[in-house]
Amino acid sequence: MSYGNWEMYLRTKLMILLLTINFQSVLIALFSIIYTLTSLVFDIYMIRSRIFNLLLGVFLVTQLQAQSDTTYLTDYLESYLEGGDSDGSFDFNTLFEDLAYYRKNPIDINKCQAEELEILGLLTDLQIQSFFSYRTYAGKFIAIQEIQAIPNWDLKTIRTVIPFLDLRNTASGENISLGQRIKNSDHEIFLRWSREIQDKKGFIEDDDGERKYLGSKDQIYVRYRMRFDRFWSAGFTAEKDAGETFFKDPNKAGFDYYSVHAFARNLNPWLKAVALGDYSVSMGQGLILHSGFGGGKSSLVTQIKKNGILLRPYTSVSESNYRRGAAAELAFGNNWTLMAFGSYLSRDANLSQIDTLFGEDEIQTFSSLQTSGLHRTESEIADKHAIKQTSIGTTLRYRKDALQVSVNGVYDHFDKPLLKDQQLYNQFQFNGNTLAAGSIDYSYGWRNIHFFGETAMSDNKKMATLNGAIIAVDRKVDVALVYRNFSAKYQSILSNPFSEGGSASNEEGIYAGIVVRPSRPWEINVFYDQWRHPWLKYQVDAPSQGREIFCRTSFSIRRKLTTYLQYRIETKDKNDPFNDGPIASLIPHTRQYIRWQMNYTLMPGIELRTRIEHSQYKTGESKSSGWLIYQDLVAKPLGKRYSMSTRVALFDTEDYNSRFYTFENDLINDYSVPALYGKGVRFYLNLRYQGIRNLSIEARYSLTRFSNQEEIGSGNDLIAGPLRSELKAQMIYRF
Repeated sequence: MSYGNWEMYLRTKLMILLLTINFQSVLIALFSIIYTLTSLVFDIYMIRSRIFNLLLGVFLVTQLQAQSDTTYLTDYLESYLEGGDSDGSFDFNTLFEDLAYYRKNPIDINKCQAEELEILGLLTDLQIQSFFSYRTYAGKFIAIQEIQAIPNWDLKTIRTVIPFLDLRNTASGENISLGQRIKNSDHEIFLRWSREIQDKKGFIEDDDGERKYLGSKDQIYVRYRMRFDRFWSAGFTAEKDAGETFFKDPNKAGFDYYSVHAFARNLNPWLKAVALGDYSVSMGQGLILHSGFGGGKSSLVTQIKKNGILLRPYTSVSESNYRRGAAAELAFGNNWTLMAFGSYLSRDANLSQIDTLFGEDEIQTFSSLQTSGLHRTESEIADKHAIKQTSIGTTLRYRKDALQVSVNGVYDHFDKPLLKDQQLYNQFQFNGNTLAAGSIDYSYGWRNIHFFGETAMSDNKKMATLNGAIIAVDRKVDVALVYRNFSAKYQSILSNPFSEGGSASNEEGIYAGIVVRPSRPWEINVFYDQWRHPWLKYQVDAPSQGREIFCRTSFSIRRKLTTYLQYRIETKDKNDPFNDGPIASLIPHTRQYIRWQMNYTLMPGIELRTRIEHSQYKTGESKSSGWLIYQDLVAKPLGKRYSMSTRVALFDTEDYNSRFYTFENDLINDYSVPALYGKGVRFYLNLRYQGIRNLSIEARYSLTRFSNQEEIGSGNDLIAGPLRSELKAQMIYRF
């Protein structure tokens, strides 16, 4: 009997055993006998290792499938947001909508391509590289349990991705016509309503019977989407924010924001993707253009690379960072692709007037782009769609095995010139009507190392570069390194790279992260980042520097307990607030947090999450500190159609500088990370019912009550009183 036939024979016999024997002790005994005989007959590593890992992992992965709730995804999302400085709600429709779909329609691990795993956003490029190296070397997977044999796929990775992978997905988009895709598509309708109960100052009429916010307090969100697997998507999104008008001037057509898209992938061998309407574009490591999430500093210390997906449909309600028009990605042979896009988009901006040299006519300019998407007051409405932006761009990509090289270019034109405030820190930033930039990005996998990077040049001939590597030292140790050097004179409008400052300008730094798994229950994540800004920044009137250190030690008992202790400290040079002299001086501003958290499964379907956190902020001789403690209860009774989650949080901080950002579970596809500061209590309750076929109904109530202040907020958002509360409701219908 040939080698191939022997391997198939052993596979078949082992799978029959796994499916028919339920007693762990008997199975292990049989495994020992079979494995010993196999070792004597075949001294071939691949057969032995695959059989061993199949048997050893069957119980583990089966249990992981049974407990595939949102715990790991919640931790994943929070890790990206907890260190941010953004208040309020975030819209993660694109990311979590895809994850919800892939949970229902898992990716076939024997047929998938790299791009499909990249879309998940849950794997590092080194892990994706290891996946395909393993599949190429070992052949097709014979059971889903075999994924635990993939190098660099640790237990945490498997727990995170296993709900979205399978062997039973038989859809093949390449062999199905467009008409069949539309006919067999899944449909989804979202209806969401929310309203803050207390009146903000902008909703209260003044003595003349007028108010600043022209619309109602209701926020309304409507979305429809149809899709067929990962190959076809079409739909529309509409939203009205609180304070915006509805079916009256200036929104006589109803909602304040509309978005429409049609997107198809793999229509034929040469047309990889085509997008009409609204879509997002991502190039390289974000030095000239990148949309999406990930690739930043977080507790996932090795997930520091931006994904390589060029085109995606846009379904978010974030009214910026997208393109409107048409785009296509073409394939030439097996290794070359060409992506090109064209976009014409109305953008919100602050308009201003300047006199010409001789004072005959005025020229209309804008000082900055507005990205909030809010159009509640007369001044905000005046900024709506104030300028027109025309954009074209292209990417030529070569991809073979573990090597990928791309050449990218983007050109943007505004119908009015950008003229920023004449501040010294703005001296080198872009002003004018047109801006062009080009770059070369690469990635390459060699053995257990994944290299990546991008180098870009703007049309003023100034450069920015970012290069990094992800290294699997062994199965227990992973390392990530990033070096970036962005000229203060480099110019880009929508850059989004790995950086401290948030853009590809005026920064040089080096980052090192390491993950150590000394034994199965333990994991240690550490990173160190150091940077400098060679030119001035906002509220930093001299060249400056900073550093950040992060450490998390985690311990977990499968299906029962996960706990970690985390420390984070960040020091940045900023202006001395106590210096009243004419010349500014810089002093270190240090913020540090220490956190302990425990997630405990009380019984199947009932989980408790407890957190205690301390913060401290220091500027010179001035110090402030704070405490946060919260208790979560997440209940998803087995076999029941309802579920709930709730939190009670107590916080006490001396000022805004010692604030806490806490991730909160919200309605499906809606997540929030409010800033908590002052002294008070935060509470929320989420309820979900799925007892009606194809229909999910959700409701949420949240409140924040302060004990040390009699008003909340400022300006038009001022609330008289110590209480702020909100109601939300949502309906999702899938058919």
